[in-house]
Amino acid sequence: MKIAVATENPIKTRAVEIALSEAFDREQIAIERITLDLDVPEQPMGEAIAAGAMERAVAAQSYANADFGIGIEAGLMQVPGTSRWLSVQICVISDRAGKTSMGMGPGYELPPSTLEAVLAGESLRDAFERLLHQDDPERRGAVYYLSNGLIDRTELTVQGVRMALIPWLGQRAR
Repeated sequence: MKIAVATENPIKTRAVEIALSEAFDREQIAIERITLDLDVPEQPMGEAIAAGAMERAVAAQSYANADFGIGIEAGLMQVPGTSRWLSVQICVISDRAGKTSMGMGPGYELPPSTLEAVLAGESLRDAFERLLHQDDPERRGAVYYLSNGLIDRTELTVQGVRMALIPWLGQRAR
């Protein structure tokens, strides 16, 4: 099974590898990381998160003529009916026939100063490092430090990929 992931981020690629290996453990999976020039914002918010993940998935599948194209975007989404924002991961999977599925990983709140900086246009990574004085050389993500090591960025992303896989797995079981 050929999988194309539209990202330069090795954490996202690793998350796809983990989730697909669990889901399709009897099949050969070849994952290719694709770098594409897409019109996706560096720090998407709201609807731009899902739109960016969709654009990445469809473009990756088409570019690589893969069985599945996968796009993953992280960003801030306002919880409907509240003034609260969550940092979330959205994954989209697209196949050759144009069928797509979508999943979301767990969301979490940022410290107020970090949220304010991101809403003002700073990337989460830059705001996190500047305001919380955290350097993240291993790319575990803000969630790792904010959760005192309970969850890292890879696991957060794996959850989103798993959720996007559900329609494909249910279809296989029929």
